[in-house]
Amino acid sequence: MFSAALAATMSVDATALQPLGTFHGNSAVARDGEAWLALRLDGDDAALVATKVQVRKITEGDEEETEVAATVPDAMMLVRGKGLAEGAVPVAPIADSNAAEHALPLGERRFDVRTVCVDDGERGGQLRVKCEVRLQEGAKQQVLLRMDGYREAANPAPVIADEKAPKLLFAGDLDRDGALDLIMDTASRSNVSKPTLYLSSKAGEGELVGEAATNETTGC
Repeated sequence: MFSAALAATMSVDATALQPLGTFHGNSAVARDGEAWLALRLDGDDAALVATKVQVRKITEGDEEETEVAATVPDAMMLVRGKGLAEGAVPVAPIADSNAAEHALPLGERRFDVRTVCVDDGERGGQLRVKCEVRLQEGAKQQVLLRMDGYREAANPAPVIADEKAPKLLFAGDLDRDGALDLIMDTASRSNVSKPTLYLSSKAGEGELVGEAATNETTGC
């Protein structure tokens, strides 16, 4: 039986994303020789560039790893799907990927991504918090992600997730419809990467974006 991730590679219309690098096991969605789009960043400029994927299996003893590379240099991520095409991509510059708040201007529009936490009682000697990552444009906002965290007595700033906080990797207009799209690492474990693609063209009623694809891998 095929997994959902593998099935997504069967159609070029299915939206998918693939991190680059070396990962434990056989977690790659991409297959060797497939055509994808490489997202390249150069300062405040970005582009989607056609590329062939190079996937190589590495076996050392009982350990199996998968190496994923692109023929395009300096690619940060591979994406594909209906509505994604080669060419320049408008960018909303990210000052600090790890920040809890991001002001993201895109043309004449302004978006904000912020993490909001509220106290949730004390457990195990820690003051626990519940947090939300919210995307906002004007009076309209949407919760992208919910997670737990905690506060330390010596530092009132919340620690989001027990091991790893969400990280904003890219903000811009990938589907070129004039609205903001995001790629965010939503993993909560330190050795796991889970880039998640949010596209405005996938937004449902009352939403700014919709979750279009995600890919969870364990690093080496």
